[in-house]
Amino acid sequence: MKLLVNVIQVLIIVAIIYPFFLLWDKNNVEHFCEQVEQGSTKKALIYKSEHAPVKFIKPTDDNKNGYWTAYVVTYSPFSDYSCVIKGMGSSVGSVWIEE
Repeated sequence: MKLLVNVIQVLIIVAIIYPFFLLWDKNNVEHFCEQVEQGSTKKALIYKSEHAPVKFIKPTDDNKNGYWTAYVVTYSPFSDYSCVIKGMGSSVGSVWIEE
């Protein structure tokens, strides 16, 4: 019975803290996405992501000549909020938020 009470207490604490974490996480992704400029280099993008509190998924090729896509996603596994960064060669082409 005591174990059940402890589990319920932990669930209540998580239910209170998680929304604040989610807001903080989304804010970090949005802030990072706003800082990425079209025309900046892929190297600068990677450097910026290493010094930001975001989860950066490194650029992957799109099976087209020189095109690539990178993502900045939330740490929360229950959120689909992300920043999509597309580029060509070594420069950033477009940036947008997906919810």
